[in-house]
Amino acid sequence: MDLFEALQIKALLGVLHPDDDSLLRHIFRFYSKTFNVPLPEVDALPLEDVVLAYYEEFFEHLPDEDRAEFKELLTESPEERKARQAAEKVEEAADDEFYAKLNKEVAEGVSKGPPKEKKRFIPPQQKMSATVRTKAIKDAIRGGVLEGKPQPTPAPLPEIHMDFSKTGGNLQEEVGDLDPLAPLPKK
Repeated sequence: MDLFEALQIKALLGVLHPDDDSLLRHIFRFYSKTFNVPLPEVDALPLEDVVLAYYEEFFEHLPDEDRAEFKELLTESPEERKARQAAEKVEEAADDEFYAKLNKEVAEGVSKGPPKEKKRFIPPQQKMSATVRTKAIKDAIRGGVLEGKPQPTPAPLPEIHMDFSKTGGNLQEEVGDLDPLAPLPKK
């Protein structure tokens, strides 16, 4: 493995599973881009100032509901944090158990998807035999009578005129070439 390959792996791991060093490099890059400070000079600045600028910018651009959620997380007491983390672990375990059960059912063939749609109930007086239905459809197609009632004739479609010029002449002659870079027409 050469140096570039090793650095690519380290960079990918830093993005997928950030550790303290990769987070700090991310913050330094942000500071360098935002404040136009060369990256090597960011390392010489006080760390607290750089990190504070990063988080101020981060919280400033968050929606209000997300900012309120961060406020609750950052201001909770150690006891509240432990209780929240315990509740999250219980929820996560319940989710894991549910998905494990569902995967097992699918693997065993017990669960095969959503239930099939039930047939719609049609009262007996509305049911037609296949021959009556076929005759009614043929009559409707021929413009005949369906169930003893004459079919309404469709209203005629309105005429659509697309006159773009006032004189009825050629639009290009009237307006000129639509290409703004084309030479002007000779008159």
